[in-house]
Amino acid sequence: MVGRVLAGYGIAKDKYSVVHSAVDPERLSAVPLARDTLGVPEDAPLLVSAGALVGHKDHANLLNAMARLRTTFPEARLLIAGEGALRSQLERQIADLKLVDAVTLLGHRNDAPALIASADVYVSSSWSEGLGTSILEALTCRTPVVAAEAGGAAEMVRPGETGWLVPCRNSAALAEAIEDCLRNRQRAEAMAARGRALIDAQFSVEHMVEGNLRIYEQLLERGNAA
Repeated sequence: MVGRVLAGYGIAKDKYSVVHSAVDPERLSAVPLARDTLGVPEDAPLLVSAGALVGHKDHANLLNAMARLRTTFPEARLLIAGEGALRSQLERQIADLKLVDAVTLLGHRNDAPALIASADVYVSSSWSEGLGTSILEALTCRTPVVAAEAGGAAEMVRPGETGWLVPCRNSAALAEAIEDCLRNRQRAEAMAARGRALIDAQFSVEHMVEGNLRIYEQLLERGNAA
């Protein structure tokens, strides 16, 4: 994503290098939470999203998508982890959409990996991101992902391969992708497994360290040649 921004400003490709951020699989290794501890029926489709309750995370769009999804999956539940200035506004929207029994704002959580691992679908609805670390975390947990195409989401979520990618600020497309994910569980799990393989290959700590060392070596070589 940063590379695209730099290229958009006319900076030549030989003037910068991209090293992907990394996640630590050991930190994200967690046992899924029991549904009853989350107040979710055992057989209910469970959606999870994590992020501060701020504008660019676009939880409002996610709630609109949830209202659409409930027409085909009336038992679906959505848990949103995070706190922020828009909490009261989102609570009003939840009430207006008659989603009080379906959506829970969990506030800040210290057990995000276990929460994400508990989900049938991880949803990222942001219209603006850097990379989108929560997507990395979800794929590391082998949780199927539906994401809006913001920031670096497309680098991790490859449609039909590692997850579902939809246009930003489009609740209909978001709901349709979530529905497809829930209807095709075996396919979703296979894509999540491929997502984890992608993380291991391109977003590992080792890969990030090697990338940074490579850049330093190139800079030293240029300095010695000058």
